[in-house]
Amino acid sequence: MSKLVWTGGDSNPRPPPCEGGVLPARLPARVCCEQNIYLKHPIKNYVYAVEVENVRKFFKKFEALKGISLKIREGEVFGIIGPNGSGKSTLLRILVGVLEPDSGKVSVLGMNPYRERIKLAKRTGVLFSGMSSLVPYAPFIDSLRFIASLYGLRGEAFEERAEKVAEEMQINNLLKKKPVEMSLGQRMRCELASALIHDPELLVLDEPTNGLDIIAKDLLLKKVRELAGDKTVLIVSHDLEEIERVCDNITIINRGKNIFTGTIDSLRKRVNYRKCRITLERPFGKKRVIEINVKNLSIHDVLAVFERYGVRDVEISAPPIEEVIAEFYR
Repeated sequence: MSKLVWTGGDSNPRPPPCEGGVLPARLPARVCCEQNIYLKHPIKNYVYAVEVENVRKFFKKFEALKGISLKIREGEVFGIIGPNGSGKSTLLRILVGVLEPDSGKVSVLGMNPYRERIKLAKRTGVLFSGMSSLVPYAPFIDSLRFIASLYGLRGEAFEERAEKVAEEMQINNLLKKKPVEMSLGQRMRCELASALIHDPELLVLDEPTNGLDIIAKDLLLKKVRELAGDKTVLIVSHDLEEIERVCDNITIINRGKNIFTGTIDSLRKRVNYRKCRITLERPFGKKRVIEINVKNLSIHDVLAVFERYGVRDVEISAPPIEEVIAEFYR
């Protein structure tokens, strides 16, 4: 008979003993046992992984959040965009339980994040830019083992989970390396592995590619995208290219309000203009290639340019996401 280590808290009934390392099905909370049994998550009691309704937050007389509302479906990658001072960080701290909203409702994985932040932490992985969970002068595997032990993962259960995460993040060659000996890209992959070691349902990433070179950034974003479906991922970023590449939906926050929520495509449709790049037969001034914002010109103006200077090639494209979002800030 296996000896069970119950980590579900006093509010959940303890499971019956198991024979031969086989645990009963449909347990209400996370269970570990010495025979390497690790049940992933409790039975879900929520519709949306994250639900925020009309949340407001004050710091003395300053209103940082002015009625923010959003819903994040389970298994989607969701991006939060906004300029400095827009309220992104305040919202993020509320979602992970560091701050309590002054009004409104917040539900994360069916829990109140501030009142149940310890329970929520066990089911959430967090990676904050500039804040490392790794011991700089110790081999990475030692940091990973310690972090896993905080969630009850030890012995064979840890070894199996660590092997799987190392394979997914392509860091097998870094397990015995010290973080001070790694490149920034290598360290960020190890940080992401640490956030995933306990197999969380929700992964929160704050500026995950900040400072990474193109190759390291590309690899990290591919790994994040691969998590979609299995986990809910929330990304806060200034890098609009990464938001466009990995996110299913986004919300734009400005001055404490979310001024848009939806897909990148629906965002572009709301701005409703195209970039027109024209290569001319005869130069326009000193230029043979000109770019026109079609929104600001009538079709008669464009045809007049065609007729006067001749056209060798026309390329029409959607505007860069940076320009689209800038339209909302104005």
